[in-house]
Amino acid sequence: MSKIKLSVVIPVYGAPRLTPLLYERLVAALSPWADFELIMVNDACPLGSGLEIEKLAAADARVKYIDLLRNYGQHVAISVGLDYADGDYVVVMDCDLQDQPEEIKKMYDQLESGGYDAVFAVRGNRQDAWRKRFCSKCFRLVYNLLLEDALWADKETANFSVITRRTAAAYRRFGEKERLYGAIIARIVPEIALVEVAHAARPALGGGSAYSLRKSVKLAAGAIIANSNRPLIFSVYCALGLFVLAFFFAAKVVASYFLYGSPVMGWPSTIVALCFFFGLQMLFLGVLGAYVGNIALESKRRPLYLVSKTLNAGKEVSEAPQSAPTSRQANS
Repeated sequence: MSKIKLSVVIPVYGAPRLTPLLYERLVAALSPWADFELIMVNDACPLGSGLEIEKLAAADARVKYIDLLRNYGQHVAISVGLDYADGDYVVVMDCDLQDQPEEIKKMYDQLESGGYDAVFAVRGNRQDAWRKRFCSKCFRLVYNLLLEDALWADKETANFSVITRRTAAAYRRFGEKERLYGAIIARIVPEIALVEVAHAARPALGGGSAYSLRKSVKLAAGAIIANSNRPLIFSVYCALGLFVLAFFFAAKVVASYFLYGSPVMGWPSTIVALCFFFGLQMLFLGVLGAYVGNIALESKRRPLYLVSKTLNAGKEVSEAPQSAPTSRQANS
C-alpha cells in the first residue's frame, strides 16, 4: 500500500529543548505509514527555538523551517504553516509534546473511515494546571454562548487535528487578522469528527505555558469580537431593559408623590444608581469601540504575517488569502 502524503504544521514558541525530541517522535510515529513533511514555524521565540529548527532542517529536507519576523501569535503561526503545506492531509499540533505524535494515526483513521474533512482530538484526562483548565472551560462556555455557529460544546479540544487538503485550501481564503483556528474550521466543515486521545503532561524541558492570563483574555476577547456580534446585540437589549425599568420606577415615584404625599428620598441610593448606570454605559461604549477598532484594523489590509527566513520551504503559495496577503522571502 502506498503511503499518504502528510503535512504536519507546528507553531513553535518557548520550547527549544523539546524540538529535537518532538522531531524524533514524529519521525518514529509517521515513517511506517506516511510520506511526510514537518512545517515548523518559529513565532519569533526569544529562547532559541529557531536555531534548533534550523539545525533539523539542515539535516533533514523533510523539515520546513519558517522564521517569522515578529511574534504574531499561535493562530497566525498555524495559518503560516497551512500556507506552506503541500500534503493531501494536514496535521496541526502544538510543540510541547502534550499533543502526542503517536495519536496522529488514530485521528487519520477516523478521518478516512468516516469520510470526514476534519477530525479534532478530545483530550482525555487533560494534564494541565487547574488554572488553565478553569480558564479554558470559562472561555468555551462564553464562546459557545455568544457564537451562532459555536464550537462543539464543552469538549476538551484544542488545535490538535487532521484536516484534508481541500479544507486547508478553504482555510487560506479567510483573511481576518483576529483568528481562531478551530472557529474557522467549524465554519468550513459542516461535520467535525471528535476522537479521544491521550493527553500528556508538559515535559520538564518544555517550561511553562506561553499563555499568561493576560494573553488568554486577549485571545478570547479578540476571537469573540472577530466572530460574533452578539455582545452588541446584548448591549441593545440591556439598554432597552434598563429604559423600561427606569420608566416604571419614575411612574412609581410620581404616583407616590401625588397619591400619598410621599417626598422623594434616597439621595445616596440615587448616586449609587447613577454611578452604576454610567459605568454600564461606558462598558457598552468600550465594547462598541472594540468592534470599531477591529474594523479599522481589518480595513488597512496589512499583511497577515512577514517571514524573515525559510529553509526547505519550496515555492510560493498561490492560494494565500487576498484580503490579508502574505509576504515571504526566498529560501535561504
